[in-house]
Amino acid sequence: MAGPKAETPGARARALAVLRVRGTAQAVALLPAAVAVVLVAGGATGHIGGSGSGWRTARWVAIGVAALTLAVAVAVGVVIARARPALSPTVPVPEKTAPDFYRMVRDLADRLGVPPPSAIDLTPDCDSWLEDRTHEERRVRRARPAPCRGRRPGPP
Repeated sequence: MAGPKAETPGARARALAVLRVRGTAQAVALLPAAVAVVLVAGGATGHIGGSGSGWRTARWVAIGVAALTLAVAVAVGVVIARARPALSPTVPVPEKTAPDFYRMVRDLADRLGVPPPSAIDLTPDCDSWLEDRTHEERRVRRARPAPCRGRRPGPP
């Protein structure tokens, strides 16, 4: 079996594995908080331990562990949220090294009624054209002054 249907079970299994890991991580992060809530609520209502010093110590330890676990979970979440996606390696093709190729791409863009690309990069991955590289452009834009926004002249 070839084609997209052959890849479906593998992709589904990987997606389910990611969801299992995420669910386990959430459970590990929330379990100490749940234990602390039960101990505090049980102590407040008099159902767990009353005012004994052992239970009081257990409550404070549970609260400390819960706070520490939640702080670590938040820190990991922030790191994950700020991470940039991996990009395929590319090799820039300057226009002076491949003028016919640039001319062909401009002609195709003209026929399709779309703006021609400002640059062309080659990559070994067949699906890298699907990658969103706007985050890379933002990073590069911050590092260098903005280029002229005028339209580049075509080949002579």
